[in-house]
Amino acid sequence: MKSIFQKWLFLFVLAAYAVTWGATFFLQTKQAEYAAAELIRLRISDAKTEVARSSGNLERIKLENRVDAIAKARSFAEIVRDNPKASTDRNELLRLLKVLNVDELDVINGRGMIVCSTVKEYISYDMGGAKQSAEFLELLSDPDKEIVQDPVPIGFDSSVEMQYAGVARKDAPGFVQISYKPTRLHRAIDMADISNTVVKFRIGRSGGILLIKGGIVTASEPPVYVGRNPFELGITDEELSSGKLFDAVMDAKKYKCCAEKSNDFLIVGYVSNDEIYAGRHTQMMTFTLCLLFIFVCIFFLISKLVQNVVIKGIDDINASLDRITGGDLDELVQVMTNKEFVSLSCGINSMVKALKQAIAEAKGRIDAELQVAKNIQHSALPEADRFARNGCDFELNAEMFTAKEVGGDFYDFFFADDDHLVFVVADVSGKGIPAALFMMKCKTLINSIAETEHSPAAILEEANNRLCENNDTEMFVTVWLGIFEISTGTLRFANAGHNLPLLGRADGSFEYLSGTSGLVLAGMDGMKYKEFETKLDLGDAIFLYTDGVTEAIDGDENAYGDERLKDVLNGCSDRMPKALTEHVLDDLKLFTKGEPQFDDVTLLAMRPLNHPMKEFKTSASLESHGAVMSFVEGALSELGCPAQTITEIDIAVDEIFANIANYSGASGAILSCGVKDMTAVVSFSDDGAPYDPLQNKDPSIDLDAEEREIGGLGIYIVKKIMDDIKYEYRNGRNNLTIKKKFTESGEVI
Repeated sequence: MKSIFQKWLFLFVLAAYAVTWGATFFLQTKQAEYAAAELIRLRISDAKTEVARSSGNLERIKLENRVDAIAKARSFAEIVRDNPKASTDRNELLRLLKVLNVDELDVINGRGMIVCSTVKEYISYDMGGAKQSAEFLELLSDPDKEIVQDPVPIGFDSSVEMQYAGVARKDAPGFVQISYKPTRLHRAIDMADISNTVVKFRIGRSGGILLIKGGIVTASEPPVYVGRNPFELGITDEELSSGKLFDAVMDAKKYKCCAEKSNDFLIVGYVSNDEIYAGRHTQMMTFTLCLLFIFVCIFFLISKLVQNVVIKGIDDINASLDRITGGDLDELVQVMTNKEFVSLSCGINSMVKALKQAIAEAKGRIDAELQVAKNIQHSALPEADRFARNGCDFELNAEMFTAKEVGGDFYDFFFADDDHLVFVVADVSGKGIPAALFMMKCKTLINSIAETEHSPAAILEEANNRLCENNDTEMFVTVWLGIFEISTGTLRFANAGHNLPLLGRADGSFEYLSGTSGLVLAGMDGMKYKEFETKLDLGDAIFLYTDGVTEAIDGDENAYGDERLKDVLNGCSDRMPKALTEHVLDDLKLFTKGEPQFDDVTLLAMRPLNHPMKEFKTSASLESHGAVMSFVEGALSELGCPAQTITEIDIAVDEIFANIANYSGASGAILSCGVKDMTAVVSFSDDGAPYDPLQNKDPSIDLDAEEREIGGLGIYIVKKIMDDIKYEYRNGRNNLTIKKKFTESGEVI
């Protein structure tokens, strides 16, 4: 009950403070605005009086100026009549300038030509040559007319401004002109100009008067507002016509304004809000401090009472809650000062107990689900022990160990066809479930592209473009991809930002396999990747890995490093893939000394188990025909191919090489021979123009020789006597492979 009373007392005191302060502020504001409005209207009244007086002075000056100009023009006409020399002698006119107190004298004949002038250049000027001067030609037809122009640019030179007056000549047809420079009239007008008098009216320290005519500010002090539209100053037409006090923001400063009409002018008085409310601010500051002092005293007395009774218990509870939210779920809340705190402490303790039980159950479910996810991820990776043909043409082994239950590393190996093994090692950015999902997407995508595309660079380019589509997570993956041609031992590979593999030759040590690395996949679409090629012979081995190996650290935070990995591989006496991966893993455990694994680790090793096909390079010319035939016969014979099979293959080789030499335009050719699974294989590769001979239609052998079209018969014979023939254009070269089966007895199948 006491705490409720204290709370309501505090609220009532605060409400009384707010109402008292607000009412005082409102009254002070209204009083300041009323005083400002009265001051502005008083100064506008003074300005209206000055406007009326200045307007009369301005009109009188203009009228006197016109009367004076006509009088001098008449006097000049009489002088010319009485003194004929003045109409022809320029020196006489120059003397008359001082007599008449003008700036220019001109005499014009009856044809409108200037015959004499104080300005030498004007003599012989045709008055009809410009609109300004042509206005005076009316004096030729109406001698009684008298013309006075306002100051305007002259027709002879538009850069010069003058005020002309003219009357008809009294001595001959024509007329005379006198003219002033407009500076005289402008000085007189400026002296009587409203803008030079009204703007001197000040309103307070920061206010003043604006004169608006024709919707434009014609005068103000300071003059920054002259020439601007009232709308640009934040003043609307409704406010100007209301006659009431209104707000305006001029050049980012707030003003109170009032407007009244006087003749053709709108007179706007303004004074800044800062000045209007300066007195209010001072009074309110004093009043606020007094109220605040009273409020603080009351609040201090109340808070002291509440502190001893309520706040201490709340602080103790909060301290226990901080430890609980910090992870200490064994903390107990024990504030027993009154029955309310006893009830609260028991409630919190019960809630924490239920939370501990829920967390334990959730952790168990998550661990079980992550274990399932790990099993699914590992089941998606191929097993080397069960891989088809493993241990026959080649041998490989792969291992992956994730830093968490699931990870972003992966490896893969599969057959693109009977003669091409694809193997991949990759590392997705990040760890955990997101990386695992992205890893599965990358693996599936690369596998599907490789089914139709046999170029490592092209596979990476297509995979990169697809991964960049809708990659909202902005994840990426490094990939090393190789395609091993089993029959020839050729390894073609491309690298998308991955670690360089190590290649160990049968007669040498492991060294890093050079080759330019491209950008990671999913980093930027449209990227191109370079493709490289090397040969793997019997006894060679290639070792691939992810950066979880080289970046592993020991207890002193030293990295495992590239050099140690190379030294460990060279220190392994057995080049079998399984022995290589186990040797590296054992050394990695020895190096880390039990430190927790912070990144996924993936290893893959592969080595061929057969000699590749024999290879022969030659020029693509008929002069090389004998050497080609000798190579094929010798290679197949050495590999145990029967004589009858060699004879049939000779026929095919003779036809195919002749076509390369005669029609391909190639500079060179490469022949490869081999025997595998009781099948003789011969491959041709040349750098000539792309040409697929298998696309030609077979010739009709039922027709006579003279009726058949020329060409096509040779390749037709090759297709008939060979068991298999394939063509592929790859990396700028034509590649044609022929195969012929035979039996152990030497019979051709």
